[in-house]
Amino acid sequence: MNVLTDRSILNKASVSRTALWQSLRINSGTIINLGAAPSRRIQGIIDSSKQIFSRPEHEKKLFGCQNTLLGYRPKGIEFSKSPDRPDLIESLSYNPYLFEIETDNLPHTIYGEWVDRAHIVYSLFEALSYNIFLMLNEKYNITTCSPPRKDILHKSSFLQCNYYPFTSRRRILQDAHEDGNLFTLLWCTEPGLQAIVNGQPNDIILKEDEVYLFSGSILTEATDGEIAPLVHRVMKKKTSGSRISLMYFANFNTSLPEEEFNLTSIIRTTINRSSLFGLPKI
Repeated sequence: MNVLTDRSILNKASVSRTALWQSLRINSGTIINLGAAPSRRIQGIIDSSKQIFSRPEHEKKLFGCQNTLLGYRPKGIEFSKSPDRPDLIESLSYNPYLFEIETDNLPHTIYGEWVDRAHIVYSLFEALSYNIFLMLNEKYNITTCSPPRKDILHKSSFLQCNYYPFTSRRRILQDAHEDGNLFTLLWCTEPGLQAIVNGQPNDIILKEDEVYLFSGSILTEATDGEIAPLVHRVMKKKTSGSRISLMYFANFNTSLPEEEFNLTSIIRTTINRSSLFGLPKI
């Protein structure tokens, strides 16, 4: 089994565009070093999420928001290939646009600190994602605007914290799948994530100050198939105990006019892909 440990392309001050393009084209993903300060902010939202996930089921459901990706979502069918094998994953999701719209329907006294910390990390990943998109757009000429507008990834991107309770029943906690978004930034310091590259499973091993950038199916369309979506899965930890990870799913702003993209169908595709796996449309 291979281990993907390419840390050559990124640090906070300087990013090699060529290395980014090559890593995504060859492996559909690469590792980014964030530095110490961002990793401390990430740990803050992880700690707050653990407190919520540890609550009784009836309390956790109070964090849910019907018909949106916002808040708590229990175990269920998302990427699973069979109803008999649901994804063994709980999640908490945040999007500032949705949070503002649904503000009257949310129990603020329950969310509290979690929302404040989620917003800080969301803003951090949003800024990083915009810089990544600038480099991709330089190569693939995805948007008709030069430079790309600042809100191109606004509104439809979201932050999600995934919790995998320990189980002795299943080896695969989340079946192999590709993400139906532009790209994903993932943070996790525990083993379990595997990238399927050229048919082979590769363990993704990250340090506390690193995130894993990998491509979704929207990026494949935007690059005319040159960057394939990363097929990945989540395996059970070899040691006992739960697993938790944090992801930022970058999506094009679905309120933008189609004429601002060279592939004019990309906004419709972004909306449709979001609901492929039983989730509400973005």
